[in-house]
Amino acid sequence: MYKWSLASTNGASSKCTTKSSSNFASLTNYNLDHEGLSLLNTPLSDSQMDDLNDYLEKEMKKNNGSYSDRVAAAGQSLVYWFEQNGLYLGYYWGGGHEVFSGANSEWGKEKWADGHGHSYYGMDCSGFVSWAIRTACPNQSGFSDVAVSFLSLGNQISLSEAKPGDVIASSGHIMLVVKNNGDGTVTVAEEGGQSDGLVFSTVGESRMSYGGRSVIDMSGWYESNCE
Repeated sequence: MYKWSLASTNGASSKCTTKSSSNFASLTNYNLDHEGLSLLNTPLSDSQMDDLNDYLEKEMKKNNGSYSDRVAAAGQSLVYWFEQNGLYLGYYWGGGHEVFSGANSEWGKEKWADGHGHSYYGMDCSGFVSWAIRTACPNQSGFSDVAVSFLSLGNQISLSEAKPGDVIASSGHIMLVVKNNGDGTVTVAEEGGQSDGLVFSTVGESRMSYGGRSVIDMSGWYESNCE
């Protein structure tokens, strides 16, 4: 149905190489603003579910040497697959904390989030990162955590040291690092809230100062918990 390549056909972005010694094959272009994309407002078909799961598995297998890379590949590939289908996955408060990995047949259904109104089912920020970990780590099928809890899962590092699979977290938000741009910024995948949904975005020092955000080195946690 689609010929996959690690280069986005939509949107603008960053062509810097990843600042990492890992095998992670990061995209060369990222859609940073959802231009030309539509919110997923109907469930995926069976063929789309199969296509997405096959793509996720293929991309994670490229990174078998590092669970950090596998987690980053899961998160990056989910955003990218939707992008290549002309879609993005909406924000849904509490979504993604249920125990599932890979594609979900509930995504895109109209639902009521308790106390947070009506929306199309997707994931929230920590639900997305938890999903990426469950999808990439075979023995973490029950993993689910909230943003603030990630602050205690690894050592705090500088933004310039961030690598694929690390997270940027605060008490109220979390983002998954998918690329170090080598210029003092990183590219992240995140569930950015009701107005943004699941998206790639750029984080520099100005965004780091908002809400007391910290970069957390997750590599040790993955090595200890994903084997």
